[in-house]
Order: sequence, then structure tokens, then C-alpha cells
Amino acid sequence: MLTDRVTIQYCLEQIARGFNSVQVNAGSVSLAHDASCFISVPELQVFLRASDDSLLSSMNDLWDCRDGPSDYGTRSKGCFKIEKPCPTLLGGITPGQLAECLPTKSIAGGFTRRVNFVYESDGSAKLPWPDKDKKINQVFVDDLLDMSTLKGEFTFTVAAAKVFEDYYIKDLSSEFDDEAMLSYNTTRWVHATKVAICLSAAKGPTMAIDKSDMETAIQLIDTCADDLNRVFRSVGDSELATVLDKVLRFVETKGYATRQMILAALYRDIGSTAMLDVILATLESGGMLIGKQAPSGQTVFKVSKLKVQQLAKGAVIQ
Repeated sequence: MLTDRVTIQYCLEQIARGFNSVQVNAGSVSLAHDASCFISVPELQVFLRASDDSLLSSMNDLWDCRDGPSDYGTRSKGCFKIEKPCPTLLGGITPGQLAECLPTKSIAGGFTRRVNFVYESDGSAKLPWPDKDKKINQVFVDDLLDMSTLKGEFTFTVAAAKVFEDYYIKDLSSEFDDEAMLSYNTTRWVHATKVAICLSAAKGPTMAIDKSDMETAIQLIDTCADDLNRVFRSVGDSELATVLDKVLRFVETKGYATRQMILAALYRDIGSTAMLDVILATLESGGMLIGKQAPSGQTVFKVSKLKVQQLAKGAVIQ
């Protein structure tokens, strides 16, 4: 496990050295040395900012888990040779921070289509007093240890193979998708397969993906994909991309907002009432916001849920 304020270069160096692991072969236990690891990055923006932008391409190859040795060159530490890498990355970041860390040109570069961005805004999963039952924690640890000893190829049942084939063949892209969505859709079937493998391993050592594993995995991946446009709304070549997203997210969170409410909350980002007029006019013209006059005479803005859903699904708006 790699944690704390790591950089991509540090990860490459550590993975090249390898990690000790326990493997079970034909009933016998043996020690092994492999390049599998879990990278925990609580602040993903620190990880991305502290890393050389050119190393993102190295991450692309690293995540593909190809057989055989792979060479990764760095500016200051030379070349690292990694044998059969298999990393997992878990991190947290806000859409605004993501826009600051990733240049627009990198969206279609491969890294973002290899990552599942799980966007959650309603806060329903908050748990102020989480269960600290040591027995439950130990069962969880034991399960993970058992899963870590699995070795070999996962297989599909006949019913699961049919579900996979249908999903693989299905055209999930639209010519009107933005770059982030278009890139992610090309490998959605890969993400679903990886999730199905995790679900199968969590149930037992059979290493067989059944129909329920595949269907559940597809449902989870499609949920992530539906919110992908919201994740990358603030990424764009326009100087207003970030502030447009902030205004939209503010109105989404409040349910409704007046000009005064928006300006009071985001005046540091907006700068002036004239700029707010431009922003509101842009969002209204694009159908993202709907403005209605209240009995008080003020204009109240609400987010067009239909428009947001249609954009998230790549629909064509006439």
C-alpha cells in the first residue's frame, strides 16, 4: 500500500522495486515478489500537482496491466522497469480542483477514461458515528487476505457472457458527447468487467463471473457515467468554464437562487454584476438554467433537470 503525499514518479519507483506477497499454488503457500499495489491519495489534487504532467502518459500504460516488463522514463530518476504492474488508485477531489489540475488537452489523453469518477452531492451517506466493531473489521480484513491469494484467470458463466457481449457491442457514444464522455464510453465495458471481477472475488474463490455480477457492475458503471458531465463541467478552454460550473452547482444545491443570492455567495469568482449578467444569459441560452419572475418581482433561477439529464446521457437537444 502506498499512501500520503505520493507522486506519480514515487509510485513508479516503488512499483519497480516490487512488493512481498503470499501466493497459494496447489495447496502450498509461498512468498512472491510482484508489482501489485493499492495507492491511497486522500487529496488527489496534491498527487496530480506534485507530478510531472508528462508522467500522466506513464499512468495510462501502468493502468493497462500489460504482460511482460514495461519501461518508464523520468527526468530526474532515470528509467524504471516494471514487471506486470497491477495498481489501484483511490483518491478524493472536487470538480473545481480537477479542472485546475488537468489541462483540457489531457481529458482525451487516456488517463480520465481509465478512471471511474464517482460524483456524490446529496450527502445521504454521512455517518457521524461509524461502527467500530473489531469483529466486523477483522472479518473484512480476512476476506481481503483471502482475495489477495487468488491467482489465475476469471471466467464468465454462459449467462454472464451474453450480458457482457450485449454491453460490449452496444453503442454508448454520441457525436454530441464532450471529450470526457466520448473517451470514457469507449472503455465502459472494461470498467464493468473489472467491477464484476471484484464482485465475484468478494463472494468466494470460484473466480467465475455470473450474470448478477455482470448486471450489477454495468449498473454501477452506468451510474458513474451519468454524472461524468457534472464532474467535467468546469473543464474547458473558456476562461468562464470554472465560474459557470460554480454558479450552476450553487443553484443546484440551493434548489433555486436569485441574482442577489448568487452574487453574495460567489462575488469573488464572478467579479461584477455585468459578468453575472453574461453568465446567467449564457446558462439560460444553453437551457441549463430557467429564470422565472417571482411575486416579489425578482427573477428566480432553477436548474433545468431535463437538460442536465439529457446532456448526461448524450442526447441531442432540438
